[in-house]
Amino acid sequence: SALLEITSISIAQLHATERQLATLQVFERNPKLPLVYIVDWGSMDRDCGLLQTMLLKTNIGFSDPLVLLDFSASVRQTKCLFLQDYKRVKYTKRSVVEKRYYDATFNWIYPGRIMENEEGDDDAATVHYSPLVLRESFVDLMHNVTTTATSNSSSSTNNTKTLDRTIDFLFNWKPGDNAHFGFLRRLVADKVQSLGGNVTSFAGSDEGYVRAMLQSKIVILAQRDEWEGHYRLFEAMASGALVLTDPMIAMPPFLKNGTNLVVYRNLKELKRYIRYYLTKKGGAKKRQRIAQNGYATVMGRHRTWHRMEEIIFGKA
Repeated sequence: SALLEITSISIAQLHATERQLATLQVFERNPKLPLVYIVDWGSMDRDCGLLQTMLLKTNIGFSDPLVLLDFSASVRQTKCLFLQDYKRVKYTKRSVVEKRYYDATFNWIYPGRIMENEEGDDDAATVHYSPLVLRESFVDLMHNVTTTATSNSSSSTNNTKTLDRTIDFLFNWKPGDNAHFGFLRRLVADKVQSLGGNVTSFAGSDEGYVRAMLQSKIVILAQRDEWEGHYRLFEAMASGALVLTDPMIAMPPFLKNGTNLVVYRNLKELKRYIRYYLTKKGGAKKRQRIAQNGYATVMGRHRTWHRMEEIIFGKA
């Protein structure tokens, strides 16, 4: 861009042979522009050695900005000692909630807490929260489906407003999910299915997954038992459906309960919200308003470039 150049580096690509390390390309720099290196970071001790090897084999200087971007579900914080020699290092993580778990005594989630962090002016000592983004692959699929359904080719038009939503409510995992970290999901699925109505479950991330959400009035989300955050949240909001989600203690910026999504704190609330937004007087109109607020918030605040602006420049 006119402001800077960016090179992205994936640690996964560095796990292989010396030959691959030797062929890592760094394009010719424009000396008039700052260069930012963004490293796909897994916060694992072994990655320190790989990163150090890579830095030694390239012309990355001690004053060049390095952003270590960790989009994994782990709350590990790995800070490489050798990076103390680098003057401009920034750590970002999407998973900042620790000790979350399913409490069998109360049949609900213990929410955990925000992980300890070193606050200060020194970026190298502080881990910055960087939530997940709305994946562009989902946006492309959604655009293909909605433009076909509405015969509208404009990529800037919100076609989710006029879709015929024939599914009352949907949840995005397999019913009876016995996967690890899935106790809450099983509990929610059982409750939802007991309510009757036109309910659908869909697990996946292909065009069928997109179509199912675009046909749904309400999308019900439940996070994994032991970590917060998932791509489904922004994708469900972008679909134009009303999103009901279990609580988050590190809610992404600009998301507000009752304004652009609805948070249920127990199964009783979930049942009440579903019935209200589907059948009660005024519920449908309010459902549509919150759903469209959700669409606008995600499309206007949580695309890939919004997150990159936050990471590199501060707040978008």
